[in-house]
Amino acid sequence: MRPAIVLYVDDEEANRTTFRYVFDGRLPNLKTAASGEEALRIAQSRPVSVLIADQRMPGMTGVELCERFRETQPDTLRMILTAYADLTTSVDAINRGAVHRYFAKPFDADLLFDAIDSAHQVHRLRAETRVLEARLLQDLPRDAMDQVRAEISHELSNVLQLLLLDTQALQEKLAPQATQVDVVEHLGGIMEGVEQLTRFMTSLADRSRLKGRCDPVSVAHSVEQILGRHVRGVAALKVRSTSTPDVPLRPSELAQVLVNLILNARHAIAEAGGSRIQVVVAKRSDESVAVRVLDDGPGIPAALREEVFGLGYTTRPTGTGSGLTLCRRIVLGAGGSIEVLPVHPRGTEICIVFPAGG
Repeated sequence: MRPAIVLYVDDEEANRTTFRYVFDGRLPNLKTAASGEEALRIAQSRPVSVLIADQRMPGMTGVELCERFRETQPDTLRMILTAYADLTTSVDAINRGAVHRYFAKPFDADLLFDAIDSAHQVHRLRAETRVLEARLLQDLPRDAMDQVRAEISHELSNVLQLLLLDTQALQEKLAPQATQVDVVEHLGGIMEGVEQLTRFMTSLADRSRLKGRCDPVSVAHSVEQILGRHVRGVAALKVRSTSTPDVPLRPSELAQVLVNLILNARHAIAEAGGSRIQVVVAKRSDESVAVRVLDDGPGIPAALREEVFGLGYTTRPTGTGSGLTLCRRIVLGAGGSIEVLPVHPRGTEICIVFPAGG
């Protein structure tokens, strides 16, 4: 397949010339088009990683072009660039064209370049992930194929839950009194979710390599930063830690476990009350490392403390019941243990232990 291009579409020749002058040499395989129709013809023969379209064009607007690309090349990252910066256009771009970013003219060249470059990398990682999945699935028996699909689906679901939270906040903000600042703030949150999805895709490419190691304290603080905004309003998320040895997991694997546990705690607190989620990382007296996730939610009955790790167990109407099963598989695969401990008078503590020298 021919390499993907970055495509800028504007009906004004002066704007296309300026765009080329600013970005030619900085962006890979940069192409320009004078209309939406010309852009679609180009896309028939070349994959497009990033589409930047002017909104006000005769014949086909930028939003309409983005909508067409969503149908024909859904992996393309789509952006609107226009001198007519108003709330109505941005909402239309988001809802109709699935536009990822929205920029007003005159644009900040460095800011726009960073956005396009990041989007191009997202597109590249998506393509590499599909190739990797295809290679893995070709050689796996059907039951293993189903398991891989389930794990991939669950990982994507975690990130999409975060995106959904930001999208819901955005919808609430888009009231008649909403300002452009409100819109930009929540769009930034959505883009953060896309970046998390990119990091997950990168971790998929590492699945066939040898197990790595990570500093659990650093991973815990990174997860705190990523999830802090999404937990806020439901519970206070705090990490307490002391210096510890590395544990036998890659950062992406430990982060995957913590994200699952924290989101489960958030859900329980939102449904039945509570106010705190803590992640505690410490070295124990026997030199093992303990990573504990605690909350003051409704707790888990003693009879269910083992059952919750079974495949298919869930308390959510739309849940798959694979989250804690996947957490246990990751921890046990690294030689650790994971269990639910009793908390009084109410709450849940899930304790992960990695033995000394693991």
